Amino acid sequence: MEQAKKVYDTLRTMLESRGFPVQYDEAELVAHFKGSGEDMPMQFIFRVNVKQGLLAVHSYLPFRFPEERRPEGALGTLMINDKLRFGAFDYNIFKGEVRYRSALYFRDSILSESLLEWQTDEAIAVVEFFNDKLLALSTGILDMDGFLKHIS
Repeated sequence: MEQAKKVYDTLRTMLESRGFPVQYDEAELVAHFKGSGEDMPMQFIFRVNVKQGLLAVHSYLPFRFPEERRPEGALGTLMINDKLRFGAFDYNIFKGEVRYRSALYFRDSILSESLLEWQTDEAIAVVEFFNDKLLALSTGILDMDGFLKHIS
């Protein structure tokens, strides 16, 4: 628990230094912040998992794939994940829900403020780059061929 608290404190210091509007739940070791990208709002949830020794970041996209477009959503997130260097998009085919996630393992190690800053910047950049393309795929504005051209 002591190591998890140190990670949470480092995360909090980093987020506050960046000026993000953050809500903290110290008892649960969770931090939430919302931002606005170029084309849609973004929300990020940071959770320190004591049992697993992980700092995880999740960002649920603010739309869902309608039932008739869910196969495209599954294929689209799969194609994106092949291009990512860190993290991945999870896709719930039953709900049409998409979320980005990444995690850093901290047991018996130290996570620096600069590493947490990199993880945060990477999450923001990935969600910002792909969210509008996934939205266009979900609404049918882009077919799969057009989607693949936009993510290449």
